[in-house]
Amino acid sequence: MIGNKYFAGSADISPRPVSRSNNKGMVYEMSGKVTKAITKDINKEACGVVINGIELPHVHNEATVELLRTRPEDETFSDVSGLFALMSDSTRLRILWLLCHTEECVVNIAAATEMSSPAVSHHLRLLRQAGLIKSRRDGKEVYYTLADNEEAQLAHSIIDAAFDMHCKTK
Repeated sequence: MIGNKYFAGSADISPRPVSRSNNKGMVYEMSGKVTKAITKDINKEACGVVINGIELPHVHNEATVELLRTRPEDETFSDVSGLFALMSDSTRLRILWLLCHTEECVVNIAAATEMSSPAVSHHLRLLRQAGLIKSRRDGKEVYYTLADNEEAQLAHSIIDAAFDMHCKTK
């Protein structure tokens, strides 16, 4: 028995006092395999756990503990946020929708999106700088298509799901 909590299974658990004054319980440092905690004669609100440096004031279910053990780095959240920011613009979303499924030149992309070529070129530049699309030159024409990377494939999956498409080129 550790404090007022029983743990089934194996884990490296070392109790330490809670740093916040509003919580009078113990916080359990956990690493390795997460174990199922069974509360006996205590208030769940008075116990907490630290997982990968994140202190939960109280544990309601093991699913949250498991998620926090595999939490991506902050940089990953920032990268995904940037992808969503690019896709939040309806013009870029229309361009990506087209380029996920075909290769096209600026003039045809402009016609398909009912925009001017300079406006489309601006959006293509942003998408290319983000690594979502790639270009190739054939004489005077430049053709654009979806890039071959993880971020572009994620964008492709989101677009296919949002527009209920069943693309065979993923």
